[in-house]
Amino acid sequence: MSLADLMHQTLTLHRTTSEARDEIGGVSVASETTLDVDAYVWASVGNEDEANRNTQLGTWHALIPAGTDVTGWDRASYDDRDFDIIAPPKPAWNPRTQTTSHIRLDLKEIE
Repeated sequence: MSLADLMHQTLTLHRTTSEARDEIGGVSVASETTLDVDAYVWASVGNEDEANRNTQLGTWHALIPAGTDVTGWDRASYDDRDFDIIAPPKPAWNPRTQTTSHIRLDLKEIE
């Protein structure tokens, strides 16, 4: 089984492309682009932030195809869940093929 065989889920990447300003300079409407990519998405750990607020936090990860245009400032969604990308995307180098095989994303879900 190859890595591509595991990428049978659809992850949607969201990128804010511009923000319209109102008459006093405040942000009124943000426009965004979306991109659906094949992915392998999994949850790794969850906890609750009880000190600051009674909020559930989940740490997830995703593998997406190499060459996907994604930054750490983008957001993601999968299966009616919304995530922040919490670290720079990590390209995975394959020394056997001498190419980048995929990109790993670290995701945070706040519920």
